[in-house]
Amino acid sequence: MSVSFLLFIIFIFLTATIHALLEIQIEGPHGWAAKLPTFRFTNWWTKKFTEVGYITGFHTFTLIFVLVFAHFPLFFVEQWSLANEALVLSFTFFHFVLEDFLWFVYNPHFGIRRFSRAYIWWHKRWFLGLPLGYWMGAICGVALYLFATQ
Repeated sequence: MSVSFLLFIIFIFLTATIHALLEIQIEGPHGWAAKLPTFRFTNWWTKKFTEVGYITGFHTFTLIFVLVFAHFPLFFVEQWSLANEALVLSFTFFHFVLEDFLWFVYNPHFGIRRFSRAYIWWHKRWFLGLPLGYWMGAICGVALYLFATQ
């Protein structure tokens, strides 16, 4: 295992942990921003491609923030490359999968014992004990990472 891969994994874990802890402070026991004073955007796309049928303003701006923040190092390379972009997007996919899982692990209202579809209404589709989105995000993250590092 290379040092750069190990640092990549450590950084994902660090950022996902901090993000999960912050989101727990904001949402408390109410996942998917259920009790936050935020807009809920619904259209054909959100009904077709999200499990709950809408996107919240909280999650929209969180996604944008992480994407912008993750791109910060690209401002210091001489030339943008597809490989560097793939690495940033790989980080982003892994970050959100791990952050979402850690939200349940660290949240005193859930914990690992309540990590199941019985308690988590906003993850409707599960596969092999995990939300389907985790599998899809991990596959995208792996594919992008392999593309970036080959």
